[in-house]
Amino acid sequence: MTELDAIKMLLWKEWDPIGVNDDPDALGEYDAYAEQLYGMLSRGADDDELARHLSWCVTALIGLGADDAHSSSIARKAVAIHLGHTRK
Repeated sequence: MTELDAIKMLLWKEWDPIGVNDDPDALGEYDAYAEQLYGMLSRGADDDELARHLSWCVTALIGLGADDAHSSSIARKAVAIHLGHTRK
């Protein structure tokens, strides 16, 4: 699995702010967000920057209330995915 694919699955399975991950037809719902995170990680973003971005996405783009602790958890996991792929 590529790094981008792993980030897509992380957002699909664990981030899922709109609660659609039980619908297989919505599988690509968060792909654009995953691509943004992948690009940010490639440019050296840390988990704090990713968490702020995820919270912003939830509030500004999706229109829901952000859960900053959840955003931080997802950001840490995205960094771990990135580090796991860059160490191979």
